[in-house]
Amino acid sequence: MNNILYNFEAGYTTHTSTHFNHDIVNNYFVYGPKGSNPWFQVDKNQSIYASGNMIDTDRDGKLNGGPSNIYYYQGVGEELAKPWSELTTRCWWKNRLKRIRLLRASLTSIFFVQKLLRLASLT
Repeated sequence: MNNILYNFEAGYTTHTSTHFNHDIVNNYFVYGPKGSNPWFQVDKNQSIYASGNMIDTDRDGKLNGGPSNIYYYQGVGEELAKPWSELTTRCWWKNRLKRIRLLRASLTSIFFVQKLLRLASLT
């Protein structure tokens, strides 16, 4: 919940034969130079509540992504209509504005570092 995943090879995975409940809420998948597979080996035997997850794949240095949907690689699993944990609901509403500000600041820092690295490679 509330993560920024940058330059990942397997952003979220559940590869297991055991059933689990998942609340996957307000994560931002941002492709870097090697970013791929935001949803990797998500099994159909999982129960998942997913909401507010975003993905930015164009690598243009701007935060302009869109919604990200779960990709099940063995067929569709159970998609929950509401969080299975009440902690998800409490945490989400309590700190909403703080999370938005932190997300913007973190992504601005990531894009700034990317620009510096590009400039350094030109010299």
